[in-house]
Amino acid sequence: MKKVKDVLIVFNDKKKHIKKIVGDLMNVLEERNISYFIVPPAHLELKNHEIITDFDDRYKHKDYQLIFAIGGDGTFLYTARTFHPFKIPLVGINAGRLGFLMEIKPSHIKDAIDRILNDHVEFIERMILDIRVTRNGKDICQFSALNEVVISRGAFSRMVDIDVNIDKIHFSKYRADGVIVSTPTGSTAYNLSAGGPILTPKTEAFIITPICPHTLGVRPIIIHSDKVLEFEVVTPELESDLTIDGQEKTGVCVGDKITIKKSENSVVMYYFGDYNFYNTLREKLGWQKC
Repeated sequence: MKKVKDVLIVFNDKKKHIKKIVGDLMNVLEERNISYFIVPPAHLELKNHEIITDFDDRYKHKDYQLIFAIGGDGTFLYTARTFHPFKIPLVGINAGRLGFLMEIKPSHIKDAIDRILNDHVEFIERMILDIRVTRNGKDICQFSALNEVVISRGAFSRMVDIDVNIDKIHFSKYRADGVIVSTPTGSTAYNLSAGGPILTPKTEAFIITPICPHTLGVRPIIIHSDKVLEFEVVTPELESDLTIDGQEKTGVCVGDKITIKKSENSVVMYYFGDYNFYNTLREKLGWQKC
């Protein structure tokens, strides 16, 4: 890994105690002669009442060696989608509640930074989904997702019919409240709540999980990540929603093609290893220890 000289900080200013956590991080960085730059959506009032914020184009930040995302998993997802094209390693500091993606506790900031500076740390690449919506043969929008993409009914409380193709071969038609396509990272999010399986972080696969399907025999399925998935809402006169990581949303019309595949990019993130992942499952999900 490159020597760490300059880092980015992204944080959720609505989280409780966030000012102290960011202040502690800034102090540790300054002690180690590491410069930092705070990027949106951050806002912080310093002791001299100066407000630190920045609304410049994110593409100016590609030469930084490390990014700290401070908050909950939503902050991590926002940061990952924003900066993943630059492959800057991402470290999550948990200032939220569940925090599956936030590896570092606020009390461990100093230790985490020293481990990084001394190369006593592992970084892994997490899969990103590439999502494209095509209408009348033309791409109308494109998204990246670290957790999942959800195709669901819109404002009307009725089921939708969704055709599913895998590598251009018809797989099924779901009649359900919607369908989730999840990465291994997102398997512990909406997918898990909808009855889908948990995948370990390095698994090369997607999960297709129907939401409240009309037929009880319809169950989640795991698909290798080299496949290309295509979805089409076929319920007449019904606009549906396409939601990305629970943070971005657009409407899709009958006949729109939603193509989902593994992105050529990935998110490089701080990782403690599978042992910690299993500990996290027990801690966050309340599983009993043996």
